[in-house]
Amino acid sequence: MSRSSLSFGQSLRERIRVQQESRRSVVAATLASACVLVALWIGAGLSLAAGAAAVLLQGVLLFGSTRRLLRPGFHSAPRFGRANQVTMARSSFVAVLLAFALDADSAVEWTLGLALFGVAALVLDGVDGALARRDGTASRFGGWLDQEVDATLIACLSILVWRTGVVGPWILLAGGLRYGFLVLLAVAPRFRAPLPFSQRRRVCCVIQIASLLACLVPFLPLRLKIFVAAFSVAALVASFAIDLVLLWRQSLRTPTSAPVLP
Repeated sequence: MSRSSLSFGQSLRERIRVQQESRRSVVAATLASACVLVALWIGAGLSLAAGAAAVLLQGVLLFGSTRRLLRPGFHSAPRFGRANQVTMARSSFVAVLLAFALDADSAVEWTLGLALFGVAALVLDGVDGALARRDGTASRFGGWLDQEVDATLIACLSILVWRTGVVGPWILLAGGLRYGFLVLLAVAPRFRAPLPFSQRRRVCCVIQIASLLACLVPFLPLRLKIFVAAFSVAALVASFAIDLVLLWRQSLRTPTSAPVLP
């Protein structure tokens, strides 16, 4: 057996081991969500169907995400890492918000508590990145998983803000624009080009989450909530517009390539 074949075999075994470790984290995260949602069903009147749907969706999406760990170069560390475990845990907070987004009648009575759940998810968003850098486990997979949890969090919060009657359905742009962007990349090959790193996108993400959380705080004035929501959506639209212009300019200079999502 050649040295390269032996190295490939060892690398594949490592990736399989990391994937198995990640799936234990998936089980832990979904069980945590299930326990919290059962408690909320008993104590807060949350719809059991909404809670079950949220846990099922969380488990399916997280379990499916672990398939990427088998791809070469997606996760080079020999272990799954604490940072990714924190991101998995953060998905449990998102699952709770999703359950209430599906059950708006219960959400109206618990907006402050939901805002606190969202704050916890936002705080953990800073923890996982710091742990990845400290432990040396930063990877493409970790960045992608963190991004997807952020996107789902924003989508759930935008639905909550709309369904609790704070603002109109236009707030759904906050949660839907990114998925519309992905559809554009799928149907328009000329836009499938790598985007340079931009701190603007990170700042815009934090603004979206913070603004949507502010809209759920019951004692803030309604006019302030509307202003904050409108400003955050406008900032997001502007950010995506900038990226589209960048991709269009790149498409004029270079041939199409595989998409690298912002």
